[in-house]
Amino acid sequence: MREDLPAAINWMNWGGEALAAAREADRPLAVFALAACDHWAAQWLRELAADAEVCALLAEQYVCVAIDPADAPSLAARIQQILGLHGAQGWPAVAVAVPSGHFVGGVPYAPLRDADKRVGLARVLLDCAQVWTEASDDLRHDAAAIADILSQMAARSAEGSLPPLRLSLERIEAEAMHVADEIEGGFGPAPRFLQPGLLRFVLSRCASVPALRKQCEKTCDALLAGGVHDHLGGGFFHGATDQAWCRPFADKRLADNALAADLLLEAQAALGGERYRAAAEGAVGFVLQALLDKRGLAATGIHADSPGADGSPVEGAYYAWSDNAAAEVVGRKQADIFARRYLCDERSAIDGDAVFRIPALRGEVAEAERDQLPAICQRLLVARSERPAPALQAIYRADEQGMLLWALARLAAASDTDSTWHQGGQTVAAAIQRELSDADGGLLHSPGGVAATMADGAWCARGGLAWAAVVNDTALRDQALRWLAAAEAAGSDPSIDPPVALVCDSLEQPAPLAVLAAGCLDAHRASGEAAWRARAEAIVQGHAGVLRAAPQAASALAAVWAEL
Repeated sequence: MREDLPAAINWMNWGGEALAAAREADRPLAVFALAACDHWAAQWLRELAADAEVCALLAEQYVCVAIDPADAPSLAARIQQILGLHGAQGWPAVAVAVPSGHFVGGVPYAPLRDADKRVGLARVLLDCAQVWTEASDDLRHDAAAIADILSQMAARSAEGSLPPLRLSLERIEAEAMHVADEIEGGFGPAPRFLQPGLLRFVLSRCASVPALRKQCEKTCDALLAGGVHDHLGGGFFHGATDQAWCRPFADKRLADNALAADLLLEAQAALGGERYRAAAEGAVGFVLQALLDKRGLAATGIHADSPGADGSPVEGAYYAWSDNAAAEVVGRKQADIFARRYLCDERSAIDGDAVFRIPALRGEVAEAERDQLPAICQRLLVARSERPAPALQAIYRADEQGMLLWALARLAAASDTDSTWHQGGQTVAAAIQRELSDADGGLLHSPGGVAATMADGAWCARGGLAWAAVVNDTALRDQALRWLAAAEAAGSDPSIDPPVALVCDSLEQPAPLAVLAAGCLDAHRASGEAAWRARAEAIVQGHAGVLRAAPQAASALAAVWAEL
């Protein structure tokens, strides 16, 4: 997103330089967290670029910082904590900090200007700037009070002893079922995301809990049937805006597809059904076909927006179909079959257009018609490829490569006949070692970039260990163990006060500390060294407070605890 930031504002990276600039100018910091591929982040930037008055406000009253949450996990976790204090969550977001670096508040996406009875971001920023001008001590006091609350939360997350394991696991199961949507599948309210930490946990527990098994099956089937699954091109979108999984966030991301493949393979093992494995193969196949570059690294994803009928950006326009648009490609009779199967649910209409809809598997057709669907879908897929395409986000992150290698290793281990996964795994494993290593053999966050984060090291270690086991590569195994050993030290960010423990799962990914702990168990199995198991145990014990007070928030770590 950085190339789209308005040039009228002096954008900075988070860290010592930005904090020093804020102290010198005696201004608050406005931190814009803008995820790559995201429609609403792009919408904010378009609105901002067209509004000289708001740009002037930001340039004159704030030190402005722009981050991608995936590049700054500790800061991203802190911003979500700040949003959570006000009952909000999600990306994109803007958070305001005083020059000390302590945050005073934040807001998720809202229109830049007041609209539709919603207070716009500009008004929030203007009010905050006015308070800073007239009573900066009040904001400093509020920021210090919030920092104290967060310090107490951090202390409680580590203190005390672990509760009884069985009671904690049963509590997560009960809390999951309490928020389960027994009609549409999923856990909690819309919007819908993968929730890989929680879903992997409940899949591991569903054999002994019939209600949980039923909910897992409903959720996985909803994921496959809904508009969040690309029924023409394979793979999965980032999530769904609605309860029924019909209307997707139309960006397609590497991380989502790699994690979805892992979850679907877990679903096949726990629930049975080749449909889950086929969808897992489709997710990884999409990544290899659409995101892998000549170096063997996979890009972070494909943007949600593409040109609509009038040329302006529209989320999901590339993927949406109408009855008439389909008929122009395959003829009226076959278009009717496609529409009855995929376009019969008005809830999947793209914004502002009741005609064009994202395909979602909702209607029934006769068996003879169903046999025609693969050929119909293939012809529509070819026609779709001729539309103006959404942009590839050519960002290459180590943690995402590790997730992909993990998924490839799982598929390759389960397949003796399909060479696709073996070839893909060899390519990605070699690229990680070649493109993401520094001169000393350490891991980088991106090619030629900064040092790896905890998630980078943990995921590359897990993927590397899994792939080394598939191909019996002892050199890669030893390299993966070194990545894992360095990963924990990368978890702290000295510019974040109080420090953030990356122990709670997000709606999109399991917690980095949970991945690290799982990697330690992988290392114990691969090397036989008891020290790795002891390290996993120490990570679990070190977050006893979370596992006692709010275990569902750390369900991925609880799953590691259950393995121990």
